[in-house]
Amino acid sequence: MSALLEAPAPSLDLRQTQALTSMLAPARAARRIVNGAERPSLPSPTHSSSSASAPSRSASGDRTDASADAARAARVLITAAVEVLLGLRAPNQLDRWTEPDLMDALMRRAGLAQRRSGAARRRGPIVRSVHTQPTANGDCEAAVLLDCGDRVRAAAARLVPRREKWVLASLEVI
Repeated sequence: MSALLEAPAPSLDLRQTQALTSMLAPARAARRIVNGAERPSLPSPTHSSSSASAPSRSASGDRTDASADAARAARVLITAAVEVLLGLRAPNQLDRWTEPDLMDALMRRAGLAQRRSGAARRRGPIVRSVHTQPTANGDCEAAVLLDCGDRVRAAAARLVPRREKWVLASLEVI
């Protein structure tokens, strides 16, 4: 009877399983695993809403493509908007990629930044991380961490799909 209690069955710890998996699989970016309810599908501005044109794609593949597309758009648009706020880029370059209210605010702030910056030329911000989250109505919220040389800034934005592209609707930079 004591033999049964002395030797429990060997089990793999979660950390050991992850270590074994990481040794066997090629290095990839970490993905967030969501347990429980399935998320609603994210409309992709680059793909049509009908899935008949691409029958080989699964719903999760479309969602992954849309999330990657939104993250790419967030990286580019937020970086460009921060360059405008720093006086490194002309604000009219963002005219097609922003909502009119946000464009007016960027134009006002760009005038202040250009007067303040003078002739000194700085390097543009470097993106450290991008995190996107789809909303229930099809928009996308993004958080971006930017290295601006003398300080690190965080930016939060809302991207909305317009005519098969993502457009910057709101922006907060800290």
